[in-house]
Amino acid sequence: MAGNSSSSSLNQVLPATTSTCLTQSITGTHNFVITNFSLLDGRGIGQYVSSSSFSVGGCHWRLHFYPDGENSDDAGYASIFLNFLDGPEDTCAKFSISLFDKVDQALRRRRKKKRKGSIVSRDLAYTFGHDGRQDWGITRFIEKSLLQELLPLSNAALQSDAF
Repeated sequence: MAGNSSSSSLNQVLPATTSTCLTQSITGTHNFVITNFSLLDGRGIGQYVSSSSFSVGGCHWRLHFYPDGENSDDAGYASIFLNFLDGPEDTCAKFSISLFDKVDQALRRRRKKKRKGSIVSRDLAYTFGHDGRQDWGITRFIEKSLLQELLPLSNAALQSDAF
């Protein structure tokens, strides 16, 4: 047989609760200028040049640029990767990598276009450290044939933004 119960306890209203998640966003920019770019052509697949290390948000980073591609599946393309050197595990980075022609006016005259800004730009996001991977990037960043067309005109400037 059921015991006696008070009907007032069945209609209880609990107070509302609130919680807050505070995230931190830090923005930084690193310019990696490559001079005498034509000397890098033909280094070989998997061979890269590195930017100096730089710090954003308490983490240390480096850009790795593969003029002949990072792997054989992407022959015919240059590759670019953001390398996570150290910092808190599970660091999430949202970043853009852009390639700029340092002599953009000469390029526009040659191509007879009125184009400003980057030759190519890509947006990426990755959480470093959660799977043991220390770099993230684009294996097919730009076709080598386009780079070779641009080589006699200028140096290249790679820019990484918004970590």
